[in-house]
Amino acid sequence: MNAIATQGVQPRRGALLLLVLSVLMLFMLMGTVMLTLATRTRTTARAFAAATVGESARPMLARRQLEQAVLALLRGGSDVTSAGVDESLLADMYGSEPPIVGRVTALSASGPLVQATLAISAGEGGGGNAASTAVRAADLCGRVITFKPKPESGDAVMSLRIMRASGQGPFTCWMSRQQANAETLLPGVPCDILVNQPAFRSEAYDAYDSANTFLTKVALQDGNVTSVPRPAFASAGEVAQVDNDNDGVKDGVWLQNISDSVPAPGGGRFEFDASYLVLDLDGRVNVNAHGNRTSIEYPASDGWWTRAPEVPTGSGYGPADIDASLVFVDPLPPNATQADPPAASDRWKRIIGATPINTLSATTSSLEQRRSVPLVGAVDGRYGAGVSAGTVAPGVSGTNDKISERNDRMFGTGTAAVLSSTNSLIDLKDMIKVDMLETASGKPSVLPVPEMTYFCPDWMKSNFVDDPYEMRLDSDAPKPVELRSSGTAAQADNPFTPAELEAVLRQFDADAPTLPVRLAVALDDASQRSRMLVTTDSWDTPGLTGSVAQEIADYVASLDCDPFTVMSPDVLAGLRFDINRPFPQGAGEKEAKEDFCKHIYTLLVALGQPASAATAQWAVNVVDYRDTDATYTRFQFDTDPADGWGPGTDGWSAQNTVWGLERPDLVIAQTIAFYIMDNNATNTIQDGLYVSLYRPAWTEKLTTIGNSQNASVVTTRSAPDLDLAEKSSQSSQPVWRLRIEPGTFVRFDKPGSGETALPGVFRKTGGSNTDAV
Repeated sequence: MNAIATQGVQPRRGALLLLVLSVLMLFMLMGTVMLTLATRTRTTARAFAAATVGESARPMLARRQLEQAVLALLRGGSDVTSAGVDESLLADMYGSEPPIVGRVTALSASGPLVQATLAISAGEGGGGNAASTAVRAADLCGRVITFKPKPESGDAVMSLRIMRASGQGPFTCWMSRQQANAETLLPGVPCDILVNQPAFRSEAYDAYDSANTFLTKVALQDGNVTSVPRPAFASAGEVAQVDNDNDGVKDGVWLQNISDSVPAPGGGRFEFDASYLVLDLDGRVNVNAHGNRTSIEYPASDGWWTRAPEVPTGSGYGPADIDASLVFVDPLPPNATQADPPAASDRWKRIIGATPINTLSATTSSLEQRRSVPLVGAVDGRYGAGVSAGTVAPGVSGTNDKISERNDRMFGTGTAAVLSSTNSLIDLKDMIKVDMLETASGKPSVLPVPEMTYFCPDWMKSNFVDDPYEMRLDSDAPKPVELRSSGTAAQADNPFTPAELEAVLRQFDADAPTLPVRLAVALDDASQRSRMLVTTDSWDTPGLTGSVAQEIADYVASLDCDPFTVMSPDVLAGLRFDINRPFPQGAGEKEAKEDFCKHIYTLLVALGQPASAATAQWAVNVVDYRDTDATYTRFQFDTDPADGWGPGTDGWSAQNTVWGLERPDLVIAQTIAFYIMDNNATNTIQDGLYVSLYRPAWTEKLTTIGNSQNASVVTTRSAPDLDLAEKSSQSSQPVWRLRIEPGTFVRFDKPGSGETALPGVFRKTGGSNTDAV
């Protein structure tokens, strides 16, 4: 066998390596592409996120700056004083002194009253404007206490008004709880509290002066703003630069450093300027309270006021006497005379609710009304909707609501029979015209003075049923805020709300159509001109204000007895004395009148009047001038009420008694006396005394127009006759006599047979008809 030798073959590794390198290169290219795509995607996502967040953050940033500017106006502070905000709204109300700090260690509730044991922290003041003054119980009355529960407790923050306080520390305080927070659970104790300084103590008014620089003063013409003499927080002579409400008139100035600056995305910082427009709502027509239905139910054009004088209706009883319809009267034709009461325009009827808006069309834009009125269909006025057109009334239609029964108790039932016997003529509905006339029913008056004459279109209509004051406008009153209510007889009132007022005040803003539009629709094309003329809420604080409040607090703090035994409860609560406090009928009337006398007497003493018979006489006269009877009120007063009232106290004596003076039925107006001696022939003597007696009540004469239209004026009754010749039923002695010192009495007799009887003229007994006294 032959052996064959062979040569070995080498493996081809270069092609495989090239293949591996190519695959690796491909993976690198793919990784590079994916990395580039991811980087680009990340950059795009960040840019998109930055753009998106920036767009959404701008409104939030603006809102934060606006909130900070508003808080600067409300709360003030040293950080914004340098910016020009030298006074805040809360400081204008409560002063610049810090609140009193303390703790409540005990808290309990009984109905609307809450009782608390209050401990004031050491060093806290409140007796006056000086923070170092010790707190007194009299200083706490009328103030607002705010409970600050622990954050982890879950209790709600609550603010209540202190109605009464006693003790010297710790204090026992009684607070009132309104219906709105009646169901709110009281915070747990112990609990930190803050007690505000008394409201309107340092300044009892607001005006366009250096003490109220936050107010913007505007000049109006026909309800439209023509110029702004003084913008808010403007320096002397500074001209307005900003149009805050977009009405075409500049009304504000720029203030710097009100809000904090923030970093800008591209570097640097954003700086924010603020401008304020603060308008005073005082002096405006309240579309919920002012006015009544008289101009609608008894228009002058229908003959209800034939022969009536051209004087306004009403006697000044309250807000309903303000003729709000005058603000919404349609323009008069040239040379036309305005009737009184004026013809009620459709706008006023819609505000009252007498005319539903069923066919109102949108008004076009004009110089007087830049925005058209939105079309929302029929809407209600402030009294809601009646069962049928024209039947709406305050409260529950056709009834005397609970809120009106107080007037009924004070003044009578309002029927024609009782009306003639009451001491006062009541005009709750503002239906009566009052004037002093020199003629009566077209004939010359025989009285020495003009007659007080009352004109009313309908004397048979009760003054107490459906009067304007039955509408509830308190903070606990329901506010349905309905465009259109159900229209049932028991429908609650539908007062306009601040949100609906906002749609009128801010009608030039871009978001105005998103606000409730009922008031704007009711005003129609007068909405723009009414922007500076109307309001939905107007309040006058019932609290004691200014230096008077401090005088009373100092007097109460100086008493050596329980202040409740001598002072009126409303005054102790920091409220004004109610001069119209009702007197109950029956057994409690005497005690109620005595308490009234005591309370007004001690109030006068607290204000610096002497504790004397003259002060007591004035106090009891107030009672007898007010009540409807003719019985003198007895008042036994205390010349030293500081140590308490009644037997066993200083100043209490049986001799310290005065009797009230009733409203006079007869007064001596003037007198003349003469004495002439003739020494010439007969040595005769001529003398005489003439006394002019005037009866104020005689000037009250009620004149009415019949219930039918164009009826003639008829006299329904005059004041009750005053018989000066009346005899006592028991002794047959004259009731009325004129005493002439020393000891001479002149009695009055009626004119004899054949003598001319003139009103108020009598003759003295035994004399002729020429010997009138």
